Amino acid sequence: LLGAPQPQPPACVAGGQGPVVGAPGTREAVAAALAAVAPAVSGLDSESIGEYLAVLGLVLCNGSIEFAAGNAMRHGEAKLIAAVAEPAAAGLLLQDAAQGAAARPWRKRVPRWAAMLRLNQAVMWRCSQHAFRAWATVSRPELHTHVQLPAPFLALTGAMCTFATHPLAAVRAEAQPLLDGVVKRFPVAARPTIPHFLAALSGLPAPDTLSSVLARAQAAAGPDPSTSAAALAAAAAGVDEAGAVTAFYARLADAAESATPAGGSSTGAAAAAAGAPAAGAAASGSAAGGGGTQAEEDGRVDGAVRALSHCLSYWRLVFRDHAAFAAMIHALLASRVHNSHQAQAALSGLLVNYVSRFLTPPAMTPATPEWSDLAARVLRLAQPEVLRSSWRYSLTANVLALLLMPSPAAGAPALPFVRHILALLRTTMLPLRQLGAGGLVLVLTRMVEFGESNAAIEAEVKAWLAQAGSGDALAAYLAADHATLDAQEAARDKRGATLLEMQARLMGMGHDELLLKVVAASLDRLQRWPEGGTPDWQPEAVRGGLFVVPHARLVALLSALAPGEAVAALREPLERLANVAATQQAAHTGDKADQGAACEAMAGLLAAGAPFLASAPAGGDGAWAAGLLAKQLQAASLELSEAWAVCARFALRGLMDACTPPSGLHHLVAAGRVRAPVAARGLTPSEAQAGLGHVLHTVLGSGPTLAVTATAGGEAGSLPVQIKRLRAAHQCCRELTGFSPSAGLPPQVRAFWGTMLGELRTALDHDVMSLRQQLGRTMGVLLTYFGVTDKGSTGGASADGSPIKVTADPAADGNDVEMAEVPGGNGRGAGNGSSGGAVMVVVVPTPGQLEEAAHALAQQLVNAVAAATAEIQGMRTAGGAAGPSATVGGSTGAAAAPAAPAAPAAAAAGCPAAKGGQPHPAVWRAASHEAAEPAAAAPAAAA
Repeated sequence: LLGAPQPQPPACVAGGQGPVVGAPGTREAVAAALAAVAPAVSGLDSESIGEYLAVLGLVLCNGSIEFAAGNAMRHGEAKLIAAVAEPAAAGLLLQDAAQGAAARPWRKRVPRWAAMLRLNQAVMWRCSQHAFRAWATVSRPELHTHVQLPAPFLALTGAMCTFATHPLAAVRAEAQPLLDGVVKRFPVAARPTIPHFLAALSGLPAPDTLSSVLARAQAAAGPDPSTSAAALAAAAAGVDEAGAVTAFYARLADAAESATPAGGSSTGAAAAAAGAPAAGAAASGSAAGGGGTQAEEDGRVDGAVRALSHCLSYWRLVFRDHAAFAAMIHALLASRVHNSHQAQAALSGLLVNYVSRFLTPPAMTPATPEWSDLAARVLRLAQPEVLRSSWRYSLTANVLALLLMPSPAAGAPALPFVRHILALLRTTMLPLRQLGAGGLVLVLTRMVEFGESNAAIEAEVKAWLAQAGSGDALAAYLAADHATLDAQEAARDKRGATLLEMQARLMGMGHDELLLKVVAASLDRLQRWPEGGTPDWQPEAVRGGLFVVPHARLVALLSALAPGEAVAALREPLERLANVAATQQAAHTGDKADQGAACEAMAGLLAAGAPFLASAPAGGDGAWAAGLLAKQLQAASLELSEAWAVCARFALRGLMDACTPPSGLHHLVAAGRVRAPVAARGLTPSEAQAGLGHVLHTVLGSGPTLAVTATAGGEAGSLPVQIKRLRAAHQCCRELTGFSPSAGLPPQVRAFWGTMLGELRTALDHDVMSLRQQLGRTMGVLLTYFGVTDKGSTGGASADGSPIKVTADPAADGNDVEMAEVPGGNGRGAGNGSSGGAVMVVVVPTPGQLEEAAHALAQQLVNAVAAATAEIQGMRTAGGAAGPSATVGGSTGAAAAPAAPAAPAAAAAGCPAAKGGQPHPAVWRAASHEAAEPAAAAPAAAA
């Protein structure tokens, strides 16, 4: 459509339309003069260099001053117009009634001078944009190679790289924004300048790129344009930039694998290891890596880190070109030659930035030889014994190996990485074990949940689990990796020190901790549980670090891929960690970590359903797992009971996913794809429902029911058991509310709901505050889930927002009686199925009956509140009539405490608010409070 392509003139630095300012070639002459004096200026003081850089910015970043002025004018103009503009609504008041409503448009009016100011700002901004990219045309919107740039401009760009890595921090701070502007204006300038910064990272001499050669040629030829033009042309003709850069990248790869002598010179060691010629180092000088003082080396590293971190064009080049991608990895590994603290701190920041931005070049796949060579080199360096002298870079190599690991669908190239991460789980260094566990979660997630099959990886994982000591190694890792619990325990008994210690830990976080945090943040997206908007949605054991969700998910994934091997490997360590004596005596951080590891391992095994498989070791009825869970729910201390309650909740979620159709946004992967549940291979829905019944039956049978006996709180010593049982039931209730009954709930879940609703109706008048608080939370969860509303006295259907509908005729709802055979006992004995082969009759309520029970519970709560309010009002009135000195609750005074009313309203309503003619203990406490402060308590009583 545009016709034959027209020959393109060389790109000019500025100017293309409008009046010509100055003679043509003026900017090129100024650029040549500035490049010629750059070596002399670099040795001056920071103030003189700052003046030089200001002039240099006018040449390289044309239009930047106008752009800054236009932005400043835009902000000022916006404030002025906001102050003087007439609102649009005021136009209605100015309409002439005789001319009609269409006389004046409804718009915002501004003064004429404000409109001129806005026009001036728009013109200034547009001129700056044109000056910044004056060379762009319709047929050439972007330059394709840096050779299209004028030679003086390239020479000045090479000089700018030298100032960006200057030893003086003030000079680097002024040169860095100018370099960003140059590379932003001409992205093609990133390719010839990035080797300069990679050489600074690795301590190697920089290669002879076109910009650096032209900079040296311009400095040798002088500022005279008549003589420097020929010198620049001759220098450019003799440059083999591609060959020089290729040779430099090869030296980078050698430097990445070379060891640094202890106490040796960093730059000299790298240059010797890479075989860099001495002549090239001497020609490049100190700015190119040929040696220098420690301050010069630190300045080069800091400047290179700033340039690579802040400029987006460099990141685009690294993650799009496979040669630059490999060179960046080699430079990061070779940067261990720098020993100073300043250089290491800067390099740590660059590595964290690189990991958070990591992308693989599109053309670099596991089938290409470039990827194979890079992967083999990184895996070789990631072995713990290779870089043992440089622990930080051993961790870095393992992080890079984790990032380079291909998906299981790639086939054979993924197997060496899986073998490596499995070997890391047996090392003695916790950070390496953490990386190994993270890599294993990535691989297993893609295989189990996303359906990527790889028979070789599956066989490798099964073989690793079958090895002697694998279960012990995994359990030891789970127990050791409780950093949040360690921090919580360290801050215990230190009033107000938790936040301060957390801040100090964050500010003093080392390289390995920061790097692992970045990696863990990416993995947390795959294993976030439970789903919720805020951290407060998580259980207390998860927030406190006693139950680590990634640990349980790791065990669940292993159990899903290799159920038989996982049960055989983890059963003995699990029973050793979760013995009753250790559970009751867990008071120290190490003991709690062991109990946390047992919770996580048990949760993972149960969630995948591995103990309930027919082919599982020791039967497949899961009796040993359910029995162990029951013992821990009963014997654990109150502090550890929260972790075991979360264990039951996690197991419940996995089993529900296995026996119910997927629902919710967390199951969606892409159009037409659903994220598969983490369930054991071969687990049938009937086996999953049997496991679900085991878990729910274990939770309900872990203590006495909530029925109140004659003794307050039940039998002697049963209160802690009741609290632990209610905690576990509360966690199960919270997890079950995430499953909509519209698709049909399993009969075991409906039986659980019926049992909980029935027990809560008999537990409204407990005397113990801790138990009542837990009851209130559980009641709130149930009533919110069932969508209880006021139905009146005649019944009827529930509100439209209720997830469970009530049938039109509640009397027609029958009971679903199901016979469920229990193949084996639960290990607790005393008639609870220890002999095996028993038959359990489950009376399953229908959804309508569950709704009716929830409404009855809500009505009972309303009656209790009404009765308590009536008693409080009566006591307040009696207390006021007795005089100002009368008190309630047994305190001394001139008048005796009034007698408590018998609460006939509560008795008539059948509410357990009054027992034996005496008011509920909560009523006495409220009355005491109101007697002390009647004015403040009146609004609360009315509410």
